[in-house]
Amino acid sequence: MDNNTPYPRDENQTQPYNQQPYNQQQYYQSQQNQFSQQQPYSARPSGLGGWLVLPQIGIYFTLLNSVIQIFSLGLTLLLPDEMGTLFGSGYYHPLWIPTITFEFIYVILLFAFSIFALVSLYTKKSYFPKAMIIMYIVALVVSLIDCILMIQLDLGGTVPYRTVIQAVVASSIWIPYFLKSERVANTFVN
Repeated sequence: MDNNTPYPRDENQTQPYNQQPYNQQQYYQSQQNQFSQQQPYSARPSGLGGWLVLPQIGIYFTLLNSVIQIFSLGLTLLLPDEMGTLFGSGYYHPLWIPTITFEFIYVILLFAFSIFALVSLYTKKSYFPKAMIIMYIVALVVSLIDCILMIQLDLGGTVPYRTVIQAVVASSIWIPYFLKSERVANTFVN
């Protein structure tokens, strides 16, 4: 090996290495091949870590909250004493029963969806991101409908604007995340 050249010479070369025609494309291609061999596919973000932990926690809280709401709304609808109190109160409005029924049905569906979401999350199903996007859109629409119904009931300042704001913020954060995230694209492939 010549001390002036950093690379070993080929025995068949007639010219010194530094005088050989230089092919930049071959050099870059060899460097890219070496890099791709050093960094396997699994080095790309995937799995249920990263920011994907927050929607997981949210699904568990949704599941817990829906169980509490099912019992609360179910007792109001099914027990005669609760309904008598509702009818006898000064706050009675003809929209009470449809509003409570609407919320009760929504909470039951939300409970079922939460279980479905957890199963599809941990089995890494490819439809999970689309299902979550649909869930965020439905939650936003339902919170708007609920807010409108509460305004119609005129409860004296107890309109659930907070729920609508939470749904808007959650939708504006998580819908783009599920659409654009590399981790989501690499994780949900089954």
